[in-house]
Amino acid sequence: MQAPHGLSEQEVADAKAMFQKYDANGDGVLSREEFLPVVEALLEKNGSLERRGHKLSPAVVERMASIHFDEIDADKSGTIDIKEFLVLYAGMRRDVKQKIDQDNVAELQQTQVIRATDDATYEIHYLEAPLFKAKFGDALAAANAYHGGISLINKADASDVFELEFTADISVFGSLAPQVEVTATGPELVWQNQASAHIKKELTPNYWTKDAVVGSVTGAVANKYFDWVRQYNKDNGYYALWQLLASPSDAPFYSSHNCVDWVDQSFNTLKSLGATFDPVVRQRNYISLFTNEPTLVDYNDPATKAKIFEYFGTLKAAMAARPEDPVSALKFAEVLQQKFAQTGVYVYMRDKYYHLDLVAPLFHFGYM
Repeated sequence: MQAPHGLSEQEVADAKAMFQKYDANGDGVLSREEFLPVVEALLEKNGSLERRGHKLSPAVVERMASIHFDEIDADKSGTIDIKEFLVLYAGMRRDVKQKIDQDNVAELQQTQVIRATDDATYEIHYLEAPLFKAKFGDALAAANAYHGGISLINKADASDVFELEFTADISVFGSLAPQVEVTATGPELVWQNQASAHIKKELTPNYWTKDAVVGSVTGAVANKYFDWVRQYNKDNGYYALWQLLASPSDAPFYSSHNCVDWVDQSFNTLKSLGATFDPVVRQRNYISLFTNEPTLVDYNDPATKAKIFEYFGTLKAAMAARPEDPVSALKFAEVLQQKFAQTGVYVYMRDKYYHLDLVAPLFHFGYM
């Protein structure tokens, strides 16, 4: 019998052992208090308790645990049973284990000597998996909502394979709203929008549901591309879910910077280095906010700062109340933005805050 959520039998056994270890009172469920050390243990196990050379503060770990608890408590019982825990374990085995400080990714990959065979020829594959697959399975495929990635497969040796993808270090939603952290000078907004690209010398089993050959590349060129990926992490370690534009036919004021944007940049880089691509039309997701030209605002101005805090407080409250239905998880942004159609919204783009006066159609999620 196939293990749940793409886990191996050994991983299921490991997950059950961890569950039992932290079920302090032995009642068969994890309370919020019991759940916190579980998340900390998983982060530590996967090398994710440190970012940019600093250990995550207890407050940040506690917020992460609270977010995960609310996401996987499917029956809203206020506790986590073993079935719900397996959802978390599967997701964190795949996602959290990759949440390594972006500043160390290049060094790690150099240490692992991830290199292609120079004189080999590799097929370039475009990969897709339903968005939030660890939580919702294949449900979001019906809404054409996908996570994108790349694989390179040696034409003469199928075991010589590389998988590449760009993922948010903590959460995709970390680019939508910040956390509030109390400092010596008062409360501040802290963003968890870090992201990084990853190169693996294997394909993730039972994950990708779409796989299309789009071109070919020599191993020598692939190695130049891998070097580009490592440098990319140093220069572009952030996640931006949506693009800002005035209308569907206009160029964006600011582009999104998510998994499929990274795939586009990867393909352009491979082509510039000498890879060849087939004349195929590749569909991808676009998430758009429609606005007049964004207005740069001064976060340090007390009145402006108060408005920014108020906006994100309201936004986060609405996000917390969003339905658990998988398709609704995609549409919540549309609902939220409609609430602010008259007053506008604030966004955080490349370390700066902007105010947006939204225009019709306000928000769009598409696959084209």
